Amino acid sequence: MFRASLTNYLKTVLTQKRGNRMIFQTKTNAMKVIPVPAAVVDPVEPKKLLPVIEQHGANLNHLITTHYHADHSGGNEELTSQRKGLTVYGGDENIPALNHLVKDGEEFSIGNITAKALYTVCHTRGSVSFFLQDKDDKVVFTGTADHMYNSLINVLGKLPEDTKVYCGHEYTKSNLKFAESIEPDNQVIKDKIQWASKTQQTIPSTIGDELKFNPFMRVNVDSVKKATGKNDPIEVMGALREMKNNFK
Repeated sequence: MFRASLTNYLKTVLTQKRGNRMIFQTKTNAMKVIPVPAAVVDPVEPKKLLPVIEQHGANLNHLITTHYHADHSGGNEELTSQRKGLTVYGGDENIPALNHLVKDGEEFSIGNITAKALYTVCHTRGSVSFFLQDKDDKVVFTGTADHMYNSLINVLGKLPEDTKVYCGHEYTKSNLKFAESIEPDNQVIKDKIQWASKTQQTIPSTIGDELKFNPFMRVNVDSVKKATGKNDPIEVMGALREMKNNFK
């Protein structure tokens, strides 16, 4: 849903700071940082990233890549050439500098944080969402209609509702306009649009919130079925995707 530039963002907001790790959310790309030890999710801009890591005294040793597209994996090779011994996680052999191909459901650790790879095939055939948990704090980093249905409904939709969602691109306001066109009487969407109009940084959302206003996670709801003219949830998903492609 989302897109965003690290330098300008860090001047204003540090989204999370708990114990021994931090998560940075950017405004012009998908890069996030989690220290110490540090992991970076989709490290697109190494020249901006490395000074931040040094500033916070983090030890970068993990790169987590949601999929192979250059706006998510474009910094991998530069970082691995400058920092030896980095583990590069991902679910697609096309990811640059990949040295740890994760399996669906595989778990690994980043300091005290447990990370779990969830295959969410849709945006690419090797797209993986990473569900991270530190005690009670939970976040997920994300990247055909039946694939979309499985990824959004059966995988992400089944995560705990308080899981924070860090999506790959920040398109929140335009996505909410599309959601309103599907469910014009949904008060949650109306409230969310009003909130977003006054908010510069809209990430993270939560799984629970997405289930209330994201039409792609509401394909079993009658009002969404009516808007698409379809009844089967997978057909509803396909119709929504086509409607979104043509939405102005």
